[in-house]
Amino acid sequence: MDASRQLANRGGELGYVLQVETLFEGDLFVSYGQIFLEELAAWDAGPELEMHFAGQTNGLCGVAAPQRICLLTGLHTGWVRLTVELHDVPPAVAEQWEDVVEASFTPTASPLQLIGLMANESYALPLPAGASLRARYCAIGMDAARDGSRSEGDPVLDRYLLQLWPAPPTPDTVLRRHSRTAAYWHDFARNLPNQAEQAARQTEVRLSCQRGLGAPAIES
Repeated sequence: MDASRQLANRGGELGYVLQVETLFEGDLFVSYGQIFLEELAAWDAGPELEMHFAGQTNGLCGVAAPQRICLLTGLHTGWVRLTVELHDVPPAVAEQWEDVVEASFTPTASPLQLIGLMANESYALPLPAGASLRARYCAIGMDAARDGSRSEGDPVLDRYLLQLWPAPPTPDTVLRRHSRTAAYWHDFARNLPNQAEQAARQTEVRLSCQRGLGAPAIES
């Protein structure tokens, strides 16, 4: 989808114009409730879900794995309504959003592709490579859509908004929590081992597999 540039004067009384670029707006197909905003080099080579959220406080917007953002939805399979915006400064959080989280992300290449897990179609989003961005992920209707499915043209069950703007890296945080679905994923993230512990476990498993696949003993 082509990016459309919109200018919104939210600082009217202060006499300046804030710039907002809508990078995507529409329905996106997801499987297992997962959306990725990722570098092309990361496509189809992603780590396990746990690695996206290791060491985080929030369990909806995962930035712990390199080269990508992992976004979770209430809907299990089907079409979710999503908007992605690029701002020049932090926007206000609208009251309509039930669950809101933030995390920091630095893409090393551009454009990034927006794609749902196991989807056939992706969208190129022109984000600045090498610039630290703050990502705010907002959701409404996660419980209504939880573990459900939605075909194209069916009533919308859950809606999502991803807002990005330049900002120094800071720890991820939960700004607003309403749904049981979000609470479940936040607990999931907080109970994960950190990245170093997960890497050590993966190394141990790999070495165990290598030992198990060693050369067979030669019978005398």
